[in-house]
Amino acid sequence: MPRRCTPAIGFVILLALLVSCSGVHEMAATLQDLQKVQRDLAKELGNNEIRVNLNNGRFLSIGVVNSPLRALPADQRNAKALELARIAYNSYPSRSALNSISVTFASHRSYLGVFTYDDYRDAFSFEASQLTSETQHLGESHP
Repeated sequence: MPRRCTPAIGFVILLALLVSCSGVHEMAATLQDLQKVQRDLAKELGNNEIRVNLNNGRFLSIGVVNSPLRALPADQRNAKALELARIAYNSYPSRSALNSISVTFASHRSYLGVFTYDDYRDAFSFEASQLTSETQHLGESHP
């Protein structure tokens, strides 16, 4: 009787392997998409210290680390954050799944190679509807 169960067990194992391979493939694709966003933002800013995170597949967060942009006045930081959020939104292939993008101008310090300090006080959050090309020109006047 144990020999009759062997094909069924083999099928279950094969199915489990296929499902896990699919999950690994999806994760690898998401990581590639996030790397593309990071590269595009780094190119725009001329700064490689860009942190890109995706939470629950719907919330993209961008951290611009140790950038002089942090010292800009609040209104200029907000405008730059909106610009960066739009770049990230347009760069992310699965943008239709995003609810919002947040941009922070962070400070990162390391002490004695052991202790680190991160300051993410400046956070600007934008709904996906604010980042589409249709809404980019709402405030502009057209002749």
